[in-house]
Amino acid sequence: MPGDPLEKGEEHELEPGWTFRKSTLCSSVLERTPGGQCLLDIACAMSARRRYTVFILLSIAGLLLLGWLNTLALPSAETVEFSSGPRVLCVTFVGRLGNQLFQYAAVLGLSLKLNRIPVYSLDSEMAKALQVPPPTWYHERCNRAAEAREQACCKTETGLLQLDPKKDFALVHDSYLQSWKYFENHEEHIRQAFKFRSDIQAVADRAVKGYRQSYNNNTLVGIHIRRGDYLLEKHTSIGYLIAPGEYFVKAMKYMRDTFGNVTFVVSTDDENWFRQEVENSNDVVFWERQTPALDMALLASLDHVIISVGTYSWWVGFLNRGVTVYYKDFISPNTFIGDQFNPDGSEYIYPGWIPM
Repeated sequence: MPGDPLEKGEEHELEPGWTFRKSTLCSSVLERTPGGQCLLDIACAMSARRRYTVFILLSIAGLLLLGWLNTLALPSAETVEFSSGPRVLCVTFVGRLGNQLFQYAAVLGLSLKLNRIPVYSLDSEMAKALQVPPPTWYHERCNRAAEAREQACCKTETGLLQLDPKKDFALVHDSYLQSWKYFENHEEHIRQAFKFRSDIQAVADRAVKGYRQSYNNNTLVGIHIRRGDYLLEKHTSIGYLIAPGEYFVKAMKYMRDTFGNVTFVVSTDDENWFRQEVENSNDVVFWERQTPALDMALLASLDHVIISVGTYSWWVGFLNRGVTVYYKDFISPNTFIGDQFNPDGSEYIYPGWIPM
């Protein structure tokens, strides 16, 4: 085919004094020759401005369209198919610090086991105590997630270990998840995740240092005793138990026999009871209770611990790196609370703890 009769730079006579030149900037420009001024420079510039204006308008329209698409409701977790990337596992914290630590540990452990993204809120007692990383930006998916629930608070729900990998799941609001099995084989990860806030740990460390200086570097054994609300009829009637004085006497003897020179650091909500029912010897010092987080940080920082009942005491035992002695008769058979555990309590009590 013949070439373009107006190749770039070619001139063609129109009438005396004018040429038609194909421009590099505009599609065509009329010039006066010889040395005439381009009469359509202004038109060419206006054409460039129009193209720039169109580009800006299209960009704005694209951004508006993207924002509108983001407001559209996504399919529910019941119908959406797995495409790429892990699904989420959401938890809502309930209860106080001990309960929330179990829920946090479970959602972290299950997410590691099942390749899921843990989603939680920082608006909790747990998040105020620990160095918790900012949550992921997946909360909207929690609103559309399928529900996952436990049948009992304190034994392993095997269904939670076999969640459909194509769906997002949210642990229902009343899930307590009090079994170490949910984070089995990931215990060290949990301990690293459960570091107390630096200001809390600093106070605990100073207290421990003071005890060592005051008591000739004796082995420091923490004792946590919960009585208080566990003595109320509404709790005893459904099977809550408390550890008796005889248990603590026996556990303290074990620590003395095992470690020699021992100083006991007692954190309790009933100091008078301990003095009367257990002992008030020179190797016992009472920690003046502060916040739940600080009290736990202190007990976890001692050499060994004697724990009583309840989730708070459980986490004192788990976070302490030494020997943990626990009250073995914590299950009341044929009660509402007793039925929450597997028969021997082995899915609740952590392996390696010493029963008494």
